[in-house]
Amino acid sequence: MTLSELLPGQTAIVPEILESRYGQGLANRLEAMGIISNKPVRYFGKRVSAAPYAFASV
Repeated sequence: MTLSELLPGQTAIVPEILESRYGQGLANRLEAMGIISNKPVRYFGKRVSAAPYAFASV
């Protein structure tokens, strides 16, 4: 399962962050948002602003 497959209100543990076609930059941005390997995150749903998703570390 990926973060984009979570439904609003669901919590998941991110087992690892794989380097994607976007390179290490994406992993760095996720870490800056608090999305870190082996830590739970909660998906709040799509945002109205430019950022498409709202997550929070739990």
